[in-house]
Amino acid sequence: MSDTKAMLNMGAPTAGASSVRLSQETVRALPLPTREQGSRLVFDQEIPGFCVQVSYSGTKTFRLRYRKGGKWYSVKLGRWRNGSESKVPGKAGITAAQARAKASELRQEVDAGGNPARDAKLQEMAQMRAEAGAIRVDAAWHLYMADVRSRRNPMKESSAAKANGVYFTHIEPVLGSRYMGSLVPEDAIRVAQAASKRRRRNGREIGGEIAANRAIAVLSAFLTWASKTPRNFIEANIVRQIDRREVLAEENKRERYLTPSEWAAVMAALDEHPYMQTRGSRFGPTVTVRLEQPQLRQLVSCEAIRLCLLTGARKGEVKAMRWSDVDLDRGWWRKPKETMKGRKAHEVALPATAIVSLRK
Repeated sequence: MSDTKAMLNMGAPTAGASSVRLSQETVRALPLPTREQGSRLVFDQEIPGFCVQVSYSGTKTFRLRYRKGGKWYSVKLGRWRNGSESKVPGKAGITAAQARAKASELRQEVDAGGNPARDAKLQEMAQMRAEAGAIRVDAAWHLYMADVRSRRNPMKESSAAKANGVYFTHIEPVLGSRYMGSLVPEDAIRVAQAASKRRRRNGREIGGEIAANRAIAVLSAFLTWASKTPRNFIEANIVRQIDRREVLAEENKRERYLTPSEWAAVMAALDEHPYMQTRGSRFGPTVTVRLEQPQLRQLVSCEAIRLCLLTGARKGEVKAMRWSDVDLDRGWWRKPKETMKGRKAHEVALPATAIVSLRK
């Protein structure tokens, strides 16, 4: 019987079912039923519904059985693992103590009004529906990386490498085998919880609060792409349906200011770069020469960077600057609301160096 079939309507408990305190010793000593009997249930004396199903073939399976809405449900906890099987390859299973801990946790969920067997079955059905004509997360990720690398403005290789590292370290182990259409907001929470756990891999420590933040950021970018791609892998980005303040820790942002010597070095580099040109071919060495006149494209780019540094403006705001927005005589720059992130016009006083930059 498959482990994924968590919900089994097995009917009411057998009238003559026995009960003991389930432990490694008592489970090991349970006699096997005959072939004609098939299997029988032995219930635990402490946790209601916790039992072991003993088959005539010798298989012993832990379950938690409970009644909801006039219907009996059974959650398969796992096959009993004898101590001698613990090191045998391919012999998966759980001990009685592990089964007891799982049964106690699920029993509390049932007593609180939950229905874990039904929830597991619904998730399984959603996964089965998604498998029909859908795509798995790991396959969609490879399509995503191929797309962002082939755009008109492709993702930098260093950024792509970082995104790949985050995905294969924190996201793929949790969601890689899932189908895109079956993802729910709780899956994003699971990714954050798994990434936040500190652990060692290949001799180095991974995980933590910052790692969880990065994992959710990468997952969100990936799912936004998946919701907008023509193939429409998902209807909506599930990360946007969770409250990040409850799931993620707030980062302590570090402010970094240029020293006077660093500022002078940056300004000097912006002055010099438009005059520098690299020349060379496959038939000879590459050399850098200094021109007598600045290159227009490089000059505009350098002065745009200088304006960002002098005014604190975003690069998009500087890129959208028009001569009609600037009064060089008075030294003011009026940013129209269309170029502002907050959609509100804003005026900025231009320092003397910025005015010189614009006149240049």
